[in-house]
Amino acid sequence: MSSLSRDDVANLARLARIEMSEAELVSLSSEFTVILDAVARVQEVAGADVEPTS
Repeated sequence: MSSLSRDDVANLARLARIEMSEAELVSLSSEFTVILDAVARVQEVAGADVEPTS
């Protein structure tokens, strides 16, 4: 399971110069975790025998 902590999201927001509230940081942290988990599942399915589409 991949995840981004609240501090990771805060650092990304700072680098992008985006102000975020504490509630937004916490919410985005959990949303990013869902996205990263989905990407990890796709990577598991896409084995070496599957050619890239791009």
